[in-house]
Amino acid sequence: MKYIFLIISAFIFVNAQAQQSDATYLKIHKTYVINEDGSYDYTYTHQLKYHSYISFHRKYGETFVIYDPDYQSVKVQECKTTMRDGKVVKAPDNAFNEVLPRYAEHSGAYNHLRELVITHTGLEQEALVDLTYTIHSDTMPAGFLSGKESLVYSSPVKELKLTFKVPANVELSFEGNKGQKVFNENGDQKVYTFIYNELPANIKFTRAGGEAASVLYFNQGKKLETQLISLMNSELKPDNYDKTFGPVVKENMDEVMRIQRKMVKEMRTIHVPLTFQKLPVPSIKAIQLNNSGTVIEKALLLRKKLWDIKIDANLAFEFPVEQFNEKVSNLENVTNVYVVVPTTSDPILLPVDDIPAANPLFTNYDKVIVALSPDGELQKLVPQNMNYAKLDMFIKVGKDYSEVSYQGIANGIFAGWPGANFETPRRMTNYTKEIEDDIVIESSASIKMNGRFESEHNQYDNLLEVKLPILNAGFNQFIHDQLPKGQPYVVEYGFPLEETYVYSVDNNNDCELIRTPDDFNVKNDFFEIVIRTEKGEKETIITQSVKIKSPVIPAEHYKQLRESMINLGKNTGRTLLFRCNEK
Repeated sequence: MKYIFLIISAFIFVNAQAQQSDATYLKIHKTYVINEDGSYDYTYTHQLKYHSYISFHRKYGETFVIYDPDYQSVKVQECKTTMRDGKVVKAPDNAFNEVLPRYAEHSGAYNHLRELVITHTGLEQEALVDLTYTIHSDTMPAGFLSGKESLVYSSPVKELKLTFKVPANVELSFEGNKGQKVFNENGDQKVYTFIYNELPANIKFTRAGGEAASVLYFNQGKKLETQLISLMNSELKPDNYDKTFGPVVKENMDEVMRIQRKMVKEMRTIHVPLTFQKLPVPSIKAIQLNNSGTVIEKALLLRKKLWDIKIDANLAFEFPVEQFNEKVSNLENVTNVYVVVPTTSDPILLPVDDIPAANPLFTNYDKVIVALSPDGELQKLVPQNMNYAKLDMFIKVGKDYSEVSYQGIANGIFAGWPGANFETPRRMTNYTKEIEDDIVIESSASIKMNGRFESEHNQYDNLLEVKLPILNAGFNQFIHDQLPKGQPYVVEYGFPLEETYVYSVDNNNDCELIRTPDDFNVKNDFFEIVIRTEKGEKETIITQSVKIKSPVIPAEHYKQLRESMINLGKNTGRTLLFRCNEK
């Protein structure tokens, strides 16, 4: 009886876990076939069980298939719903409708794309939908087969099967999570199969141990640098390139930033996936005339504009670290494109569709950013400066407000974005009004700063509560972002990071300091957090220091990091309490 009870309990638990999701994929099968004539077919099959009202009214009532009719066609082989009582409902003709993909609206060159909207009928709780369709491509736009398959889905997947059928003379390479791999060769055909069982919904994969858990990517054998060169139409440097092309320096920094800001604010970005983009880019002039373009098109235009003012600009491509392999990575692995300009220090990465809070070079702990040299070689871009800030602050308590004087240095993410984010309100917390502010730009990634500002405080009768100001970047992000309980955790900010504040408070005033943050000291190989108060005769010194040494915090240390950040975020973690004399 005891064992029967345990089996029943286990069954109930597993079933309850399944019911927590709105739906469950009983299977997802995807098959790629390269045909002898150079065309290829992609066949998608799924069997989806609906559990909740939300699943068929908001999430999975429709399936969307995007394709390019210039060289592709779609055929739906099966679309049916098996209702709870066993009744089978086949999709009627009016369940299939073609529309323009939303991102292609008003896009000029991409308004020929089509999206087949498949509306599923007969849906109810516990209904089962079987869907199979094939996209036939007359040709492979890049001239070879490449791509990636995500292993993350919005609902649990019982079985995911990825199959690749290619002629015997075709070499296909794979990287990432290969699951259970099966390889067969039968005469004139090779068949690669990858099977994954019991994938949970929206699992947060981490990079602990260097695993590439969230994706499988593949390539028919074209090296990454060759793909990037063809993407840029072989324009690695301008025709008139000579020694007069140079880095960004203080004298031309404002002009570079003005050109970048103008493009971000005035030129529309068309978010068409690279899979459907016309590559290499046919005409930069057309982009300029239409005042719109994809990220890669705008990047090429920005590079041209910087070449016109003799800036040695180049393109840089961003990849998730788990999706970077020089032999197998392809354009589908690219997550962003920048224009990189050299400086006398670290280079600046210029986005073309936003103005970031800091140079993206310093917030790329989980990314690989590569550029192409004029000789067509891949170059990884790695910052030489670290994310570092050291500030001395003197806090003067007043009746209506407190005044903070500060001086120090800031590098990397703390230095802000050249020409855009140097205002005190965007740089400091607990700010109300600037009194004076002076910034010296040492380089693109380093500033010296000093100044004074009025700081907010709260008063309760004769008690005065004063917040200790810190920089908006850095550990302030951890304090305000909810750190998940899951372990291990990939810390989501630039690395390495070191941030130190030394606060001085005058003891000889009308308000007596009666409470300071509790002393705290945690040190290990992955992070250090120190809060220390030293009370002297004339002044009290409070030191707060945070060092994050690694982007991956192991499970045995992560709980301590989380508790430390929660402590810093509490009022007692960054608050001084004064008792003021009543007059």
